[in-house]
Amino acid sequence: MIDDKVLWAIRVLALEAAENPTDLQIMAKLDRWFSREFHVPLPEVEKLPDEYILKHFFEDRAVTLFKGNDEQYKDYLEERNELLFPDQVKKSEDSDDAWVDELEQEVAAQGVDISELKQTDGLDSALLNLIDKEYKLPDSGSFGE
Repeated sequence: MIDDKVLWAIRVLALEAAENPTDLQIMAKLDRWFSREFHVPLPEVEKLPDEYILKHFFEDRAVTLFKGNDEQYKDYLEERNELLFPDQVKKSEDSDDAWVDELEQEVAAQGVDISELKQTDGLDSALLNLIDKEYKLPDSGSFGE
């Protein structure tokens, strides 16, 4: 039988590990998850490379997280693209900024005070009006005629 003091010390250490886990404790938790999820004995899981376990963990979480939640999936794709393709994301953001700057200049050229619009959130509607005029978007009643 285990001594009460030893049992108490093990419980205290387990609670501390749960609250402030080290890298090794996080991997141990992932090993237990892998063992439960894939019905592999824990001693066998502990022999597997950490990268293999992490790959399956993140894949499983991604599938679970995004099922039926398009907004979270969109956020995930944006974050993934920022990590994998930072130069392309930056280039796209710069391109968007340049396009907005160009539209703002066109609105200002029409005699609209942009600084006043920016303070009142009216810039969005002014830009939309300019886009409608520029691209001659049909109103909703003219579709199918």
